[in-house]
Amino acid sequence: MPEDPFKEFKYVPKTSEILEAAFNRANKMAGKVGKKPTHVMRVKKSEIRRIEIAFDYTIDYLAGIVSSVPDLGRLSKFYVDLAQILVDNDLLRKKLGRISGNIKVLDKLKREHISKVSAASGLNVMKGIRKQAFGRMKSVLDRLEGDFKYLRATRKKLKSLPVIHESLPAIVLAGYPNVGKTSCINNLCGSKLKVAQYPFTTKEISIGLFERNFQKIQVIDTPGILDRPMKKRNKIELQAILAIQEIADLMLFLIDPSQHSGFPLPAQLALLDSISKAFSTTPMMVIINKIDVLDAGTLEKMCRKIRNPTGGAIVRYSAKTRENELEMLEAIDKVLQKRQEGDPGKWKTLKT
Repeated sequence: MPEDPFKEFKYVPKTSEILEAAFNRANKMAGKVGKKPTHVMRVKKSEIRRIEIAFDYTIDYLAGIVSSVPDLGRLSKFYVDLAQILVDNDLLRKKLGRISGNIKVLDKLKREHISKVSAASGLNVMKGIRKQAFGRMKSVLDRLEGDFKYLRATRKKLKSLPVIHESLPAIVLAGYPNVGKTSCINNLCGSKLKVAQYPFTTKEISIGLFERNFQKIQVIDTPGILDRPMKKRNKIELQAILAIQEIADLMLFLIDPSQHSGFPLPAQLALLDSISKAFSTTPMMVIINKIDVLDAGTLEKMCRKIRNPTGGAIVRYSAKTRENELEMLEAIDKVLQKRQEGDPGKWKTLKT
């Protein structure tokens, strides 16, 4: 499967734009009909060419749009979960079916009017038949404008989704706002981060890549998704979290023991417990960030209160000074190596 399953989803213009392009093309190409023995034959050939070109262009354009729309039921579970939030798949199929049905109508109209022009003898009659054909084509497309509008909106929604590399391991960051998730992802991945919209959060998620042991690893920060208790979420937000569960190979939960983030430690631990239950099948590491802020005694006191409910690693870290970053990376290596051993060939590795 391509990394971006919606890459081929063609631009969906207004039906009036398709008509304008079809008529312009027909008028430009119709004169190239070759030499005929009589003026009547040249006009007949020209009008037939106009009808053929306009209808063929329109039919091909509509068919191209229909074929470019991905079958949502065949996507990976991650995109299926997200698409279900954004798009009514049954309604989408109905809209595509209407367009496909009208492609057949257009083809029938083309053949009917070409036959009429072929049988006509008067110049004005031929031109009148061609104008009638174009009018019928416009009526068909006018009826489809509502379907095209729906496809435009659907395309915009689907194209806004984040592109996740499903052939690469994914680390997902969690924790309350201002605990250092952004600094952490910047340290790991540098400044080359991609941002994308995620359903039902006004904030953009950040996606970065870094390399360890000939393996590219993606890191995903989802502000507005994994930064508050699960019980406060609505049904749609929970569906978005289900999608993240499909791609997360490791969860890094960041805690700020200094509480400068504005969230007391008990609240952070409660969120940790909530997230660990929601991602019960995903390995989790707890990253105690901002260790440079507290004195040694206070830090030790706060750290004694922190446990990893999954039994996974706990790493003391400073995103500001990057203290213990190697320890964190080595702990990540161990988790991902274990995941890889459990499913050989799961990820695409770099050549040594």
